[in-house]
Amino acid sequence: MDGRSWLLHPGGTRMPVCGSDGAAFAFIEKSNTRYAVTTDISLGQDAFIQFDFSASCSVTNSCYAIELEYSLDLGLHWQPLVRDCLPTSPDCSSYTLQRLLVADTYNKWGRVTLPIPTYARSVTCCLTAKLNRGCYSSKSLYKHLNSFKCWHEMYYVKYICRSPATRFRWFQQAPFDKQQTWALDNLYIGDGCSDMCSGHGRCQKSSCVCDPEWGGEYCDESVAPLPSQLKDSFSRAPSLSHWHLVTGGKLSTVCGAVASGTALHFSGSCSRQLVTVDLNLTNAEFIQFYFMYGCMIPPSNRNQCVLLEFSLNGGINWILLTEIFYDLYSKPGFVNVLLPPAARQEGARVRWWQPTHEGSDHSDWALDNVLIAGSDQRAQISDTFGGVALPNHERAPADGTPTGRIGLLNEGEEESTSVSDHWLFSEDCAVQRFCSSPDGVMVCGNDDGREVYAVTHDIVPDKGWVMQFKIAVGCSVPERHAEHQVHVQYSVDFGVSWRYLVPQCLPADPRCGGQISQPSVFFPAQGWKRAVYPLTDSLADTCVTSLIHTVQTCTYSTSQKFGHTYSFLGFNLFVLFSTL
Repeated sequence: MDGRSWLLHPGGTRMPVCGSDGAAFAFIEKSNTRYAVTTDISLGQDAFIQFDFSASCSVTNSCYAIELEYSLDLGLHWQPLVRDCLPTSPDCSSYTLQRLLVADTYNKWGRVTLPIPTYARSVTCCLTAKLNRGCYSSKSLYKHLNSFKCWHEMYYVKYICRSPATRFRWFQQAPFDKQQTWALDNLYIGDGCSDMCSGHGRCQKSSCVCDPEWGGEYCDESVAPLPSQLKDSFSRAPSLSHWHLVTGGKLSTVCGAVASGTALHFSGSCSRQLVTVDLNLTNAEFIQFYFMYGCMIPPSNRNQCVLLEFSLNGGINWILLTEIFYDLYSKPGFVNVLLPPAARQEGARVRWWQPTHEGSDHSDWALDNVLIAGSDQRAQISDTFGGVALPNHERAPADGTPTGRIGLLNEGEEESTSVSDHWLFSEDCAVQRFCSSPDGVMVCGNDDGREVYAVTHDIVPDKGWVMQFKIAVGCSVPERHAEHQVHVQYSVDFGVSWRYLVPQCLPADPRCGGQISQPSVFFPAQGWKRAVYPLTDSLADTCVTSLIHTVQTCTYSTSQKFGHTYSFLGFNLFVLFSTL
């Protein structure tokens, strides 16, 4: 940070802070005034401001913000550089908040890049002149008012006064806690770097210094392939490989089962947003998730809704995908958003963002089972769940090789393993022994009666394909309740709607053409049962997803040796969509 760039900086000192590379501009002094004012700079049309910012240097419960302002009159008046533009605001092309530099968002060093808007580069002026009808004014009206010879009628002349210079200020509103510190580094103001280095680099001497993961002249080329999909059931803490930023949210069951198991619940007192890492969405088609408002106290107005947005330049600009209206989703609901062509780009990131709320535990919301992907056209899915390979007479096609895991569980082995990646979501499911199985099967369930389901990846079947599996429901449960059912369903619209693989057809139903069939539902029973469902020709060449779920679970202890509680659902020798 060059000291010549600053006019005033009370409360600030140059020193290494928060792990900075060299000296930064740190505002940590125990003074009653903290702000920094730049020198005046003349700005062009493509000018932007870029700097590194850090507040508190660590995760903190203290919620405070630093104001970023500009002045066009040598510091006499100050205005926010970023203005509030909320869902209820008229004429907003995108949504922004004046309160930008918030402590929980920047609890470590983060780069801020902002295009400088027109209003921060110029000011609109009004002059008044009395002119006789037929008299003409000088082209330099504001300099040559004395050139008018006739004064009779009043006219209002509006013109643009270009500002010769703009100055910027970072300002901490008083009073503030002395522990609410902040720091600046790597400031750049100008237009020397095209496209603001695409949001993936720092402008230095009119050249882009790219982040390690990005290259190219404008930092718009990823060094390594970006993830082409994102999937998270929030059964464990959000991973850095999935999420760039999480603020105001934590894993919780306070909302019950939003999809299943734990959900990511946003009820914090400061900012609330969830931002993905950069993704390659060129082949993606949709964003899907389960959502709920008001697990504690629901939102009360539109500005407290959650916005789903995407960015193509590292979060500099955000484009709205959809607004999740605040008066909907009082119960968990499935949300499916189709990606427009503009979002299907390499280097896109997605965020869920709540602009405003009424404080801790108010206007809260929860998110579960996030999926950003496209149709995954697999040739077949075969999963033995860690057991022995399928015997030849159960393989299909006959010369096929199972693609699941084929490790053999030793007798008496007590470990359970995770389900393979053939399954999109399989919350509350694990691979272990069940119902006298000789090796591992997929066991699904929980000990609190919540709904459980397992969903496969999409697949495009051909004519003559079948769905085949073995299933045990309840096995040896003393009491068999009819309401404890396992339903097998499919979807041809990426999970928006579901149909039974075999529908219920009664003699009086005119839609069944005289056929009689029971739906693809399984009830508690003794032992294992093999199920084979031929797929109708109408599903050929169609992207199909399979769902297996329970309406209501019952739990029991399978073994005194394990001493754990499991649900009643198990699968073995599963072959999905394979030819006879």
